[in-house]
Amino acid sequence: MAGALRRLAQAYIYQGQFALARHHAVESLALNNEVHDQRGTAASIVVLSTLLAPQEEWSALAQMLGAADALLAQAQTSLLPAEQIDYARIRQRCINQFEGFATAHELGRTRMAPNQTPPYDLNWIRQFFSAQF
Repeated sequence: MAGALRRLAQAYIYQGQFALARHHAVESLALNNEVHDQRGTAASIVVLSTLLAPQEEWSALAQMLGAADALLAQAQTSLLPAEQIDYARIRQRCINQFEGFATAHELGRTRMAPNQTPPYDLNWIRQFFSAQF
């Protein structure tokens, strides 16, 4: 179910329907976290991070990519191809637009450090979408 919601969110992003995309991505994130799916949680974070690019929220976006990277490293896995394409595209765009990418990315990794086992405390991500949640 969480994967289907994530794919739906990606489809809405490509259609420019960001409110619907956000809704489904948040739902996917919550479900993945609830069932302790580290790769799914990371993938949902990546999908949510793409919603920050139109607002040029580069620091928040880099932090979220850092969090996703931390989860993937902990799980010793990688993203599935659909999310990997989005990840690579949005990461490169963020690097090109934001001089502080490396610092913000590391902050995102550090924020996940206390989260050694799921479910993870992801409330800090909500601050980036406070006007939207």
